[in-house]
Amino acid sequence: MIPGRQPGSTTLGYNGAMSSGTVEIWTDGACLGNPGPGGWAAVLRLGSRERALSGGEPETTNNRMELMAAISALEALTRPSKVRLVSDSEYVLKGISEWLPGWRARGWKKVKNRDLWERLAEVAARHDVAWEWVRGHSGDEMNERVDKLAVAEAERQKKGGGAAPAAAPRAEAVHAVVRVAPGEGELAERVSVVRVLRSASRAADEAARLRADDPAATFVVARADLEGSPGAP
Repeated sequence: MIPGRQPGSTTLGYNGAMSSGTVEIWTDGACLGNPGPGGWAAVLRLGSRERALSGGEPETTNNRMELMAAISALEALTRPSKVRLVSDSEYVLKGISEWLPGWRARGWKKVKNRDLWERLAEVAARHDVAWEWVRGHSGDEMNERVDKLAVAEAERQKKGGGAAPAAAPRAEAVHAVVRVAPGEGELAERVSVVRVLRSASRAADEAARLRADDPAATFVVARADLEGSPGAP
Protein backbone atom coordinates (compact mmCIF):
# COMPACT_ATOMS: atom_id res chain seq x y z
CA MET A 1 0.00 0.00 0.00
CA ILE A 2 1.26 3.44 -0.88
CA PRO A 3 1.47 5.81 2.11
CA GLY A 4 -1.12 8.56 2.06
CA ARG A 5 -3.96 6.49 0.61
CA GLN A 6 -6.98 5.91 2.83
CA PRO A 7 -8.16 2.28 2.90
CA GLY A 8 -11.82 1.40 2.59
CA SER A 9 -12.70 4.18 0.16
CA THR A 10 -14.90 3.55 -2.87
CA THR A 11 -12.82 2.33 -5.80
CA LEU A 12 -13.32 2.34 -9.52
CA GLY A 13 -12.38 -0.13 -12.20
CA TYR A 14 -10.02 0.46 -15.08
CA ASN A 15 -12.94 1.18 -17.43
CA GLY A 16 -14.31 3.91 -15.14
CA ALA A 17 -17.26 1.86 -13.86
CA MET A 18 -18.02 2.25 -10.16
CA SER A 19 -16.87 -0.79 -8.20
CA SER A 20 -15.94 -1.77 -4.67
CA GLY A 21 -13.73 -4.60 -5.93
CA THR A 22 -10.00 -4.88 -6.44
CA VAL A 23 -8.36 -4.44 -9.83
CA GLU A 24 -5.87 -7.29 -10.29
CA ILE A 25 -2.85 -6.58 -12.48
CA TRP A 26 -0.09 -8.88 -13.72
CA THR A 27 2.96 -7.31 -15.37
CA ASP A 28 6.19 -8.41 -17.01
CA GLY A 29 9.05 -7.05 -19.10
CA ALA A 30 11.44 -8.68 -21.54
CA CYS A 31 14.60 -7.64 -23.35
CA LEU A 32 16.60 -9.37 -26.08
CA GLY A 33 20.23 -8.61 -25.26
CA ASN A 34 19.79 -6.29 -22.24
CA PRO A 35 20.33 -3.69 -23.57
CA GLY A 36 18.49 -4.42 -26.77
CA PRO A 37 14.97 -4.52 -28.19
CA GLY A 38 12.45 -4.94 -25.39
CA GLY A 39 8.79 -5.38 -24.64
CA TRP A 40 6.41 -5.02 -21.71
CA ALA A 41 2.95 -6.39 -21.04
CA ALA A 42 0.18 -6.19 -18.47
CA VAL A 43 -3.19 -7.83 -17.93
CA LEU A 44 -5.79 -5.97 -15.85
CA ARG A 45 -8.80 -7.76 -14.41
CA LEU A 46 -11.84 -6.55 -12.49
CA GLY A 47 -14.35 -9.30 -11.86
CA SER A 48 -15.18 -10.85 -15.24
CA ARG A 49 -13.77 -7.90 -17.21
CA GLU A 50 -10.23 -8.12 -18.53
CA ARG A 51 -7.89 -5.91 -20.54
CA ALA A 52 -4.42 -6.66 -21.95
CA LEU A 53 -1.81 -3.99 -22.67
CA SER A 54 1.59 -4.28 -24.32
CA GLY A 55 4.30 -2.17 -25.89
CA GLY A 56 8.01 -2.02 -26.50
CA GLU A 57 11.10 -0.04 -27.46
CA PRO A 58 13.87 -0.75 -29.98
CA GLU A 59 16.73 -0.12 -27.52
CA THR A 60 16.14 -0.54 -23.80
CA THR A 61 16.83 -2.75 -20.78
CA ASN A 62 14.90 -5.43 -18.96
CA ASN A 63 14.53 -3.27 -15.86
CA ARG A 64 13.05 -0.40 -17.86
CA MET A 65 10.54 -2.74 -19.46
CA GLU A 66 9.53 -4.12 -16.07
CA LEU A 67 8.98 -0.55 -14.89
CA MET A 68 7.05 0.39 -18.02
CA ALA A 69 4.71 -2.58 -17.56
CA ALA A 70 3.73 -1.43 -14.07
CA ILE A 71 3.54 2.25 -15.08
CA SER A 72 1.38 1.60 -18.14
CA ALA A 73 -1.01 -0.65 -16.21
CA LEU A 74 -1.55 1.91 -13.44
CA GLU A 75 -1.81 4.80 -15.90
CA ALA A 76 -4.60 2.88 -17.67
CA LEU A 77 -6.76 3.21 -14.53
CA THR A 78 -8.84 6.29 -15.14
CA ARG A 79 -9.75 6.90 -11.49
CA PRO A 80 -8.33 6.00 -8.05
CA SER A 81 -8.62 2.24 -7.50
CA LYS A 82 -7.75 -0.49 -5.07
CA VAL A 83 -5.12 -2.58 -6.86
CA ARG A 84 -3.29 -5.87 -6.45
CA LEU A 85 -0.26 -5.73 -8.73
CA VAL A 86 1.71 -8.95 -9.28
CA SER A 87 5.22 -8.89 -10.78
CA ASP A 88 8.20 -11.24 -10.93
CA SER A 89 10.59 -8.27 -10.75
CA GLU A 90 12.22 -7.84 -7.34
CA TYR A 91 13.76 -4.67 -8.78
CA VAL A 92 10.31 -3.10 -9.21
CA LEU A 93 8.79 -4.35 -5.97
CA LYS A 94 11.74 -3.55 -3.71
CA GLY A 95 12.27 -0.22 -5.43
CA ILE A 96 8.72 1.02 -4.94
CA SER A 97 8.22 -0.43 -1.43
CA GLU A 98 11.71 -0.22 0.17
CA TRP A 99 14.26 1.86 -1.73
CA LEU A 100 12.18 4.84 -2.89
CA PRO A 101 12.27 6.87 0.37
CA GLY A 102 16.06 6.63 0.52
CA TRP A 103 16.46 7.64 -3.12
CA ARG A 104 14.33 10.70 -2.55
CA ALA A 105 16.18 11.62 0.65
CA ARG A 106 19.50 11.49 -1.24
CA GLY A 107 18.19 13.58 -4.10
CA TRP A 108 18.11 10.62 -6.52
CA LYS A 109 21.90 10.54 -6.70
CA LYS A 110 23.22 7.68 -8.87
CA VAL A 111 19.75 6.15 -9.29
CA LYS A 112 19.36 4.44 -12.65
CA ASN A 113 16.07 4.87 -14.50
CA ARG A 114 15.12 7.85 -12.36
CA ASP A 115 12.68 9.09 -15.01
CA LEU A 116 10.62 5.90 -14.79
CA TRP A 117 10.88 5.59 -11.00
CA GLU A 118 9.48 9.11 -10.58
CA ARG A 119 6.72 8.32 -13.05
CA LEU A 120 5.85 5.07 -11.25
CA ALA A 121 5.83 6.74 -7.84
CA GLU A 122 3.52 9.47 -9.13
CA VAL A 123 0.96 7.15 -10.70
CA ALA A 124 1.07 4.64 -7.82
CA ALA A 125 0.26 7.42 -5.35
CA ARG A 126 -3.12 7.86 -7.03
CA HIS A 127 -4.19 4.35 -6.04
CA ASP A 128 -4.24 1.94 -3.08
CA VAL A 129 -1.70 -0.59 -4.36
CA ALA A 130 -0.75 -3.93 -2.83
CA TRP A 131 2.51 -5.05 -4.46
CA GLU A 132 3.00 -8.82 -4.75
CA TRP A 133 5.99 -10.81 -6.00
CA VAL A 134 5.71 -14.09 -7.92
CA ARG A 135 8.63 -16.26 -8.99
CA GLY A 136 9.07 -16.03 -12.75
CA HIS A 137 8.77 -19.13 -14.94
CA SER A 138 7.40 -21.14 -12.04
CA GLY A 139 4.17 -22.19 -13.71
CA ASP A 140 1.99 -19.28 -12.57
CA GLU A 141 -0.62 -18.99 -15.33
CA MET A 142 -0.92 -15.21 -15.43
CA ASN A 143 2.81 -14.63 -15.07
CA GLU A 144 3.44 -16.95 -18.00
CA ARG A 145 0.81 -15.13 -20.02
CA VAL A 146 2.27 -11.65 -19.59
CA ASP A 147 5.76 -13.07 -20.15
CA LYS A 148 4.70 -14.37 -23.57
CA LEU A 149 3.13 -11.03 -24.46
CA ALA A 150 6.27 -9.12 -23.41
CA VAL A 151 8.59 -11.45 -25.33
CA ALA A 152 6.39 -11.14 -28.42
CA GLU A 153 6.66 -7.33 -28.21
CA ALA A 154 10.44 -7.57 -27.86
CA GLU A 155 10.55 -9.78 -30.95
CA ARG A 156 8.48 -7.22 -32.86
CA GLN A 157 10.90 -4.49 -31.84
CA LYS A 158 13.82 -6.63 -33.02
CA LYS A 159 12.15 -6.90 -36.41
CA GLY A 160 11.72 -3.14 -36.64
CA GLY A 161 8.68 -2.42 -34.51
CA GLY A 162 6.35 -4.83 -36.25
CA ALA A 163 5.83 -2.77 -39.42
CA ALA A 164 5.27 -4.94 -42.50
CA PRO A 165 7.41 -4.51 -45.63
CA ALA A 166 5.87 -2.22 -48.24
CA ALA A 167 5.52 -5.03 -50.77
CA ALA A 168 3.63 -7.31 -48.40
CA PRO A 169 -0.12 -6.77 -47.85
CA ARG A 170 0.11 -7.52 -44.16
CA ALA A 171 -1.08 -5.68 -41.07
CA GLU A 172 1.16 -2.88 -39.82
CA ALA A 173 1.79 -2.02 -36.20
CA VAL A 174 0.94 1.54 -35.15
CA HIS A 175 0.92 3.20 -31.75
CA ALA A 176 -1.84 5.62 -30.83
CA VAL A 177 -1.48 8.26 -28.13
CA VAL A 178 -4.91 8.17 -26.49
CA ARG A 179 -6.56 10.66 -24.15
CA VAL A 180 -8.97 9.06 -21.66
CA ALA A 181 -11.53 11.26 -19.90
CA PRO A 182 -14.55 10.51 -17.69
CA GLY A 183 -17.76 10.16 -19.69
CA GLU A 184 -21.28 11.29 -19.03
CA GLY A 185 -24.54 9.41 -18.57
CA GLU A 186 -24.20 5.83 -19.76
CA LEU A 187 -20.69 6.43 -21.08
CA ALA A 188 -18.18 5.29 -18.47
CA GLU A 189 -15.32 7.01 -20.27
CA ARG A 190 -14.51 8.96 -23.41
CA VAL A 191 -11.48 7.92 -25.43
CA SER A 192 -9.97 10.13 -28.12
CA VAL A 193 -6.93 9.46 -30.28
CA VAL A 194 -4.50 12.38 -30.14
CA ARG A 195 -1.82 11.11 -32.50
CA VAL A 196 -0.80 7.90 -34.29
CA LEU A 197 2.86 6.94 -34.77
CA ARG A 198 4.69 3.85 -35.98
CA SER A 199 7.42 4.17 -33.34
CA ALA A 200 6.55 2.99 -29.82
CA SER A 201 9.31 5.11 -28.31
CA ARG A 202 8.12 8.25 -30.11
CA ALA A 203 4.57 7.56 -28.98
CA ALA A 204 5.75 7.17 -25.38
CA ASP A 205 7.67 10.46 -25.61
CA GLU A 206 4.60 12.22 -27.02
CA ALA A 207 2.37 10.86 -24.24
CA ALA A 208 4.89 12.03 -21.62
CA ARG A 209 4.97 15.51 -23.17
CA LEU A 210 1.18 15.70 -23.16
CA ARG A 211 1.04 14.58 -19.51
CA ALA A 212 3.44 17.37 -18.58
CA ASP A 213 1.32 19.96 -20.44
CA ASP A 214 -1.98 18.68 -19.05
CA PRO A 215 -1.42 16.85 -15.71
CA ALA A 216 -5.16 16.57 -15.06
CA ALA A 217 -5.68 14.40 -18.14
CA THR A 218 -4.79 10.74 -18.69
CA PHE A 219 -2.72 9.87 -21.77
CA VAL A 220 -1.81 6.28 -22.65
CA VAL A 221 -0.17 4.53 -25.60
CA ALA A 222 -2.14 1.77 -27.31
CA ARG A 223 -0.78 -0.58 -29.96
CA ALA A 224 -2.88 -1.76 -32.89
CA ASP A 225 -2.35 -3.84 -36.03
CA LEU A 226 -4.06 -2.07 -38.92
CA GLU A 227 -4.25 -2.89 -42.60
CA GLY A 228 -2.27 -0.28 -44.53
CA SER A 229 -2.31 2.36 -41.78
CA PRO A 230 -1.36 5.51 -43.75
CA GLY A 231 -0.09 8.69 -42.23
CA ALA A 232 1.57 7.24 -39.12
CA PRO A 233 5.02 8.90 -38.82
